[in-house]
Amino acid sequence: MCIALKIRTIKSIPGRPQGKGRIERFFLTLLRALLEQLEGYAPTGFSKVKAVLSLSDFQLKLEQFILTQYHQTPHRQTKQTPYERWLGKGFLPQLPESLEQMDSLLKSVPKKRKVHRDGIYFKQLRYMNTLFSDFVGY
Repeated sequence: MCIALKIRTIKSIPGRPQGKGRIERFFLTLLRALLEQLEGYAPTGFSKVKAVLSLSDFQLKLEQFILTQYHQTPHRQTKQTPYERWLGKGFLPQLPESLEQMDSLLKSVPKKRKVHRDGIYFKQLRYMNTLFSDFVGY
């Protein structure tokens, strides 16, 4: 399935960030540019800070940050925004062109899957799409 979706899997040792540079860099950016700025942020060791955001409020702030700030900020080396890189030729991964193709890929592994409210779980990954909402529970 990863080959069909043009996803390159990278194995790493749990608890060792050295093998996961790109995602770890994203997490650092997320921490510095968003989380530390939110009211109620509690760094490690500060357990007496009271949470002030609901999960839905946090999700909204996270989505806004990713869509309006992170995806629109040019990278220092490539001089392109993440959004431009995503749209560029050859960027991986690429989603199937249709739901039928996604269906075909998911059927290629002989195991039943259930559509949960938060997506389909497959090989310790979660696939989400609003189009799945009609199939929750099946």
